[in-house]
Amino acid sequence: MIDLIILIFGCLSKSKYFEELKVIEETWSKETHTFNIKFKVFVGNEPYNNNFNFSNLEIIPLNTKDDYYSATIKQYQGLRHLLKLDFKYVFVMGSDTFVNIPKLLRLLESLNYQDKIYLGGHGDNRQINQENIYFHSGGAGFILSKNLVIDLFKNFPDIEKQWKIFLNNNNYFIHACDVSIAYFISKLKEIKIIKNNNFYHCNYLGRPCCRSKINKKEIITCHLMKSNDIKTYYQELKDNNFYLN
Repeated sequence: MIDLIILIFGCLSKSKYFEELKVIEETWSKETHTFNIKFKVFVGNEPYNNNFNFSNLEIIPLNTKDDYYSATIKQYQGLRHLLKLDFKYVFVMGSDTFVNIPKLLRLLESLNYQDKIYLGGHGDNRQINQENIYFHSGGAGFILSKNLVIDLFKNFPDIEKQWKIFLNNNNYFIHACDVSIAYFISKLKEIKIIKNNNFYHCNYLGRPCCRSKINKKEIITCHLMKSNDIKTYYQELKDNNFYLN
């Protein structure tokens, strides 16, 4: 059984996002070699430069475009793809997110993977059909246990179509994948929603909103990370032994 699958919805056809995936390959994803972790990167089918050799990241093309609206499709098709695999947890994220792998695994070890767990942070609420729906920030990334993923597709087998129909019928313009999945999770039973203060929508410097609160040593995951940010923060963690403390 795989302890953790990291699902990235990415893009190789545009240089900015290609560079983000390349830097993940060259930096923090290397911290997974001593752990039972797999990377699955779901990209669109638009042409891209495939000269770079990804060894840590498994690239999986989907029949979708590489645009903002495709992120939700990549999220659900990616999760559906994982159903055939034997794993405990999946971490869902974009390519501008940084993860401190040892700290994340330490957190997961304190939980029961057989529970239906929805874990994340830096979240917010949305009013949808008079319901107050809490969602973990998709920028910070969020964790789902496999039992929750199974339950999600058992109850909503055509989840992408159902979300699109819901938006059209209710005149909503909420294409955000984190809001979408939180809405469907809210319809399930016996879900354990766990909020963690070290999941940040902000970058490693606490920008734009957590400047005075962020502790770089304690970050589990952070967002809005440019390629140079990823390189700089990764080296800082290595130099200060923050991966182990």
